Amino acid sequence: MNTVIVNIGPDELYGCGQHIAAAAELIRAGRLVAFPTETVYGLGADAFNESAVRSVYDVKRRPPDNPLILHIASYEQLDALVSGVSEHAAALARAYWPGPLTMIFSRRQGLPDYITAGLDTIAVRMPSHPVARVLLQAARTPVAAPSANLSGKPSPTDGLHVEHAFNGSIDMIINSGPTAIGLESTVLDVSRAPAVILRPGAITLEMIAGAIGRENVSSRPADGGGRAISPGTKHRHYSPDAPMLLFRGDLASVAHWMDIYLEQASAPTFESASKQATACKSDQPSTHHSEQSSVLTSVPASVPASKQATAPCTTSAGVLATDDVLALLENTRHKSIKTRPLGKTGDAAAAAHSFYSSLLYMDQIGAKRILCELIRQDGLGAALADRMARAAGSNIIDADDPLILFVCTGNTCRSAMAEALFNAAAETLSNTATADIAYSAPRAASAGLFAADGATASIEAIETMGAFDVDLSGHKSRLLDYWHLMGASLVLTMTRAHRDEILRRYPNTSERVFTIADFVANMRPQKQYIADGAAQGDIDDPFGLGHGEYRRCAENLRGLISPLLLRLARGG
Repeated sequence: MNTVIVNIGPDELYGCGQHIAAAAELIRAGRLVAFPTETVYGLGADAFNESAVRSVYDVKRRPPDNPLILHIASYEQLDALVSGVSEHAAALARAYWPGPLTMIFSRRQGLPDYITAGLDTIAVRMPSHPVARVLLQAARTPVAAPSANLSGKPSPTDGLHVEHAFNGSIDMIINSGPTAIGLESTVLDVSRAPAVILRPGAITLEMIAGAIGRENVSSRPADGGGRAISPGTKHRHYSPDAPMLLFRGDLASVAHWMDIYLEQASAPTFESASKQATACKSDQPSTHHSEQSSVLTSVPASVPASKQATAPCTTSAGVLATDDVLALLENTRHKSIKTRPLGKTGDAAAAAHSFYSSLLYMDQIGAKRILCELIRQDGLGAALADRMARAAGSNIIDADDPLILFVCTGNTCRSAMAEALFNAAAETLSNTATADIAYSAPRAASAGLFAADGATASIEAIETMGAFDVDLSGHKSRLLDYWHLMGASLVLTMTRAHRDEILRRYPNTSERVFTIADFVANMRPQKQYIADGAAQGDIDDPFGLGHGEYRRCAENLRGLISPLLLRLARGG
């Protein structure tokens, strides 16, 4: 298919009437047209043309039960779609239409099921982008328009993103450059009382409450299961090609834990279950984040992904973070790392505007993993944090209160001793505070892949720890589950077999799981951390082999934990 691409800036509508008329005619003829809105680009089809609507699902590879949002130009079009408009919905429309607010109404009787994906409700919005407004007026029909991307991938915030995804697959792309907001619209269910925010966006809870009263809006729906009535809430969404980790905490803590993970990603012995990079293309050289020589390079967020520099397939990791965090990381020395700025700390609008573009850039350069600072969750930041969490599969590293999870088989020997040794050493380190420096050390826990919940540590383990002045008598074993893993900032296994079993059971956790020996071996610089006699490779199970093997196991663990703690603890 030959895709017609027209460039119409939001301030360049005069003289472009023939392009708008052609796009409107294509929509009325049942064809697909991508166009800009103030949020993201949409893939538009005549909502009353079943074949066209089904083409949207086919082109996007969209699950058939994922409903579409209908875009309208007038309130007359709304009346033809909904069974009624409540007083609160009318107040919200007066306040925020045209704009980035989608409202879910009870559908009008007689509407065909394909418009609503078989639901009793219908999602409608009136966009404010000048090009979208004139196109919808010219089309003279409600337009079903989900984001113009492949289902599950980051939404397009520039016409070039749409060209990359759909050039040759749809009839026309109207390119108006970067969108103003960069996140999808707020979705508010006004078919019930109080109204419920199903997807946060630029129209925030506070703004909605200001229009209809706080008592008339809920920020989260009750989890009743069943079918989703809003797009972007049920299926996998906004995800880049590479696995992604979010880092939550203050700036220094986030930078510290990003540095730890970047160190592992840059190590030649690093092993992961994450996807490998595929094709890479190059247009022009990237710019350095600072004037100083650095292995951390950054591309301005304002440059569209398809026009930005790309790198050879050697980018081990990409970093998305605010300027302050990137400045703290600037003195690190990680190989093959690319960064993308999310703007100044506290500027959620700037971060939202660049987030999807940054993810698409990381896809283009073939980043093998992405580390991203989790934006503070208030106002527009709540919407951005929602998209970040969905993109990362809720893989969040708590940098302020980090937890180290040690894992073995039964959680009565090795991992139990590792937990006890780590916490004892952490307490000692924290007590060494001086007037000049105080250490903030993580805490440790442990679990077993095949543990029986509540079992005590083995007698040999308790006695061996006693020789190290560590009390293990109160230990109770835990069976490892998904939530233990997701609650840990770092998961360290005793053997590679343990690691591989975790990744088999829970592949979504791959970026935070390492063997303890491999993790310590990858720390930089090794001479600063690695203790004499530290174990290399697996920590063998001493169970049933007598006190001598327990002693050797504990010595090996202590040799690894001492340098590990020094690396993970943060001085300040």
